[in-house]
Amino acid sequence: MDLMHAKAEFEAGRLSEAVVEPTEQREGWRILFHTANGDTLVLTDHSGRERVYHSLDHATEVGRDIGFDSVRVEEHF
Repeated sequence: MDLMHAKAEFEAGRLSEAVVEPTEQREGWRILFHTANGDTLVLTDHSGRERVYHSLDHATEVGRDIGFDSVRVEEHF
């Protein structure tokens, strides 16, 4: 889901949570969205590839810009 669609889904009340976590290769951070019906969606760029942010601050800022009051950060050890 790209940024424009994420904002629209948030405004429609279909997204319940934003989570920032390290990418699988650990080269940056990705944003996941939990939907009201229990699905998990990843934020993508305009061509459908996973968006990778190189700073945690930037990733959480994007989550707040979409409209979330808080963005959960999850690290897997």
